[in-house]
Amino acid sequence: MIAELRLEEPENLARVRGSRTAEMVAAARAGHFARGERPLVTEDPFAIHLAGERWRRVIGSSWRHWLVTRVLLRKVIPTTTYVLIRARFTDDRVLAATERGVRQLVILGAGFDTFALRYPDVGVQVFEVDLPASAALKRERLAAADITVPEHLHFVEVDFERDPLDERLLAAGFDRHAPACFSWMGVTYYLAPEAVTGTLARVADLSAPGSELILDYMNVREGVPADELALFDSLLRFVEKHGEPMISRFDPGSVVDRMGLTGEWDVLRHEFPAADPSPYLGSRTDLPRVAPLFRLLHLRKR
Repeated sequence: MIAELRLEEPENLARVRGSRTAEMVAAARAGHFARGERPLVTEDPFAIHLAGERWRRVIGSSWRHWLVTRVLLRKVIPTTTYVLIRARFTDDRVLAATERGVRQLVILGAGFDTFALRYPDVGVQVFEVDLPASAALKRERLAAADITVPEHLHFVEVDFERDPLDERLLAAGFDRHAPACFSWMGVTYYLAPEAVTGTLARVADLSAPGSELILDYMNVREGVPADELALFDSLLRFVEKHGEPMISRFDPGSVVDRMGLTGEWDVLRHEFPAADPSPYLGSRTDLPRVAPLFRLLHLRKR
């Protein structure tokens, strides 16, 4: 049975870069929806259908769930609490933007995001930007679960190393003259710094005044509290060992400038959830402590 729970990628996922991470993120949301104390940090009833069969078996069994979370993945489990906070942070920011009239959401590196399914009635056109293989895998899993792709969800297939983001978005119906929300979560730390700044430059060029940008980034080691450094180092070793090293880090004091966002964007929120998770977690005790790796940014285009 232990072999059944191994976390190597199945053969049909090997073609999709980042598939293991996308599955684990969806599994974190699905496990919280199935087993978390109410009220939930974030509610995602669709994630279980996207997490894959092996994770459905884990989440559906108390002892398998215990074995995976407390034994096999004990070193990386603190990141799952951050995943929930990150999802809640994004939802809150996007929904607030819709209340002031923003009607476009671009999700960069969408993976198994489910905003379009969870909020079908807020009047937003959702553009999910990802690799063709990732988009195809998501379509396959939605179809297998008999979940219809809504008309307001547009898959924008882009290989950032080859394809022009602006051309693909505009071809999908994106209006560069109207404000939009751009969400870029769980991606920047896997890219070289120049790839981060290059992508953000293209986003800025596509953004009308009043557009919003929501993203996260990885702390420099010097930005981590001393009592959290052991966990910080342990998590980095874990992801590197499993083939998805985090290579870009930013100093909180200079991140906006280093990302090329100074001058055009106003910072609305800049949060370090590990320092104060109470706005999201309250007094709940069913979740691991928040991993001290990441910070959250929310900006608005002038």
